[in-house]
Amino acid sequence: MNHILVKYGNLEYHQYNPNIEEIGCSFNIFGNGRVKKPSLPYSLHTEYSASNMSEQASERLSRYGFRTLATSVRAKKSDLWFSKEWAEEFADFIHFIISDVFDGEEPEVIEIHPPYVKNRNYEESLDLFFNVYRLFEENIMRKYSKEISILLENRNQSGNFLLSKSSDYVCFRNRITEKGLGLKLIVDIPQLYGKMLRTYPEWSERTIIEKIFVDLRQCKDVIGGFHICGKGHNGDFNDLFGENKQMFLELLKTLVDDIDNILYVVPEINSQRDFDSILNDIETHGIFDFKQGSE
Repeated sequence: MNHILVKYGNLEYHQYNPNIEEIGCSFNIFGNGRVKKPSLPYSLHTEYSASNMSEQASERLSRYGFRTLATSVRAKKSDLWFSKEWAEEFADFIHFIISDVFDGEEPEVIEIHPPYVKNRNYEESLDLFFNVYRLFEENIMRKYSKEISILLENRNQSGNFLLSKSSDYVCFRNRITEKGLGLKLIVDIPQLYGKMLRTYPEWSERTIIEKIFVDLRQCKDVIGGFHICGKGHNGDFNDLFGENKQMFLELLKTLVDDIDNILYVVPEINSQRDFDSILNDIETHGIFDFKQGSE
């Protein structure tokens, strides 16, 4: 097993000593001096289309030559994977961050996010994404000497995203396999669960949890990580799953034990109390095999 616990925020990791950290660089903080430089090998967390694109961000992107990124906006938020030009420019944006902001230090991981479903047509939107994404992956792999993992995270809030339900993971897995891509999928647990609750209000919570893992088991060969947290970035698994927490943890362990890929596990948690609670659940059930005391 190769399970990597990623450093997030200012959490105290106790007996664990993460040797990779998450660094965020959304469009709104690009160029304003707020991008944190990594002190460890890092995972680059890119634009996720949650906040409105500010006028200042649009101006900064244009000033640095990223005009397609600056002008591709939907409902005031960045319209990700809008076109082939967008994908090529997004790769150039990442090259600029790595070379000019991070002094050439290449990331271990680039985490990306799905686009909106276009005109409510899922299959056409899926085709558009993969046609556009392929250019991005080829650009990144051509540029760097080491193998960088590209992970796509599911999204839920702020719009109808292409990767949001558990059945979407199956669709993505099939396309990734058909096209021979290196892309892996990362599972944001609360966003996935929240989307399923809203999509299937007539289902019981237990049925929804079962459905999630039935689908994810079909995708085990392309799962590359998990975001672990409660509701949003607050709360723990008790808050999220209530009386169904034990069932969730048992199904998560079964899934993780059956995955051979490297798994990057990001505790996107604001509270130390919540992190300690979630870490205790994971340790008690032996879900991830994090190396303790790594240097």
